[in-house]
Amino acid sequence: MIVLRFLTDRLNVESAVIRFATRSWCSHVEFCRVENGIAVDTLGSRLRDGVQIRTYDYCRPTAESWFTAPNIQDAYDFGLTLVGKKYDWLDILGIGFNTRQHREGNYICSSFIDACGKAASPMRWTNIHFPSRLVTPRDLLASPVITRVRRVLG
Repeated sequence: MIVLRFLTDRLNVESAVIRFATRSWCSHVEFCRVENGIAVDTLGSRLRDGVQIRTYDYCRPTAESWFTAPNIQDAYDFGLTLVGKKYDWLDILGIGFNTRQHREGNYICSSFIDACGKAASPMRWTNIHFPSRLVTPRDLLASPVITRVRRVLG
C-alpha cells in the first residue's frame, strides 16, 4: 500500500520556517510504502539529495500523518521515474522569503508529489491550472480528494 506521509520536526529550524511561511502544521510530504501495516520506505524530494527512495526511519519527525488519494499507486510509479532529480533549493528559499523562484526539472517535496498526482490522476490532487511548483504541503492537505488514513505521531 502507498500513502502520502505528511510530517514535521518541531525542533528543526528549516521545518519551522516552512511551517511559518505556509501556515501549516507540516513542513514535508512524501510517498510512503507500507506492507502489512508497517512503513518500509519513502519516496520524496529532500534538500540533501533530491528525489530518492529512503528507508522509513531516515528522519525522526515530531508529528506525522498518513493520507491516501485517488490513483496513488500510479502517482508513486510515476515518481519512481523521477528518482535522481535534484532538489529545488531556490524554490524553498522563495517560500521562506515569499518570492517563488523555480528551476525547471527540480523539485521541492510538495511540487514533486503534486506533479506525480497530476500525471496519474484524472481527478487531480490540486487545481490543474495551479502550477506544481507553487504547491505547498498545506495546499495538498486542503485537497478534497486527499483523505487521512492514520495519525502516526503528534
